[in-house]
Order: sequence, then C-alpha cells, then structure tokens
Amino acid sequence: MRSEYIRSTHPAEPPVPKLRLLGTSWYRRGVGYWVRRASLTVEYLLLLGLVGLFARSVIDAAATGMTGTGRLVVLALIGTVILGSYVQPVRASLRRR
Repeated sequence: MRSEYIRSTHPAEPPVPKLRLLGTSWYRRGVGYWVRRASLTVEYLLLLGLVGLFARSVIDAAATGMTGTGRLVVLALIGTVILGSYVQPVRASLRRR
C-alpha cells in the first residue's frame, strides 16, 4: 500500500519539457511517428510546388499576347489576388489567438 502511494505521488522519470506547438506528446513517440511526420512535410512541399507551377502557368497564359498597359494591369491584378490569398489566412489565424 505504501509503495503504491509513493509511486503514484513521485514519478520515476523527470518531467518532460513542454515544446511550443508540440506540448509533451513528442516525448513518447516512436520512429514510425516521426517518419510519418517527415513524409507529410515532404508531401506538403510537393503540393506547394505544384500549386506554384499551376499559378505560374495561369499567369503566363493570362499575360501572353498582351503588351503595354494591359499586360501590367493583368499582372498587377493577379499579384494582388495572390497576395490577398496569403494575407487573409494570416489575419484569420491572428484573430483566433
């Protein structure tokens, strides 16, 4: 009875440091977990690259054949839309905090 009380009130291991965005769950994870996390990161980077290629092809297609002011207006409009698509999620995440 006494040994159970001691074990329950005094942990055998030192406390695990809490990491920002990970908490303490990182401590007990195995190699498989970290391989899955790394592969997910690589997949997201590939997806981001594909989105970039798609955006570039859309911009090239929109600006092809245009000259002068029309081309500048189209490129400025596309640039504004792209920047807006980056700013809006950042503002939403800042509001949540």
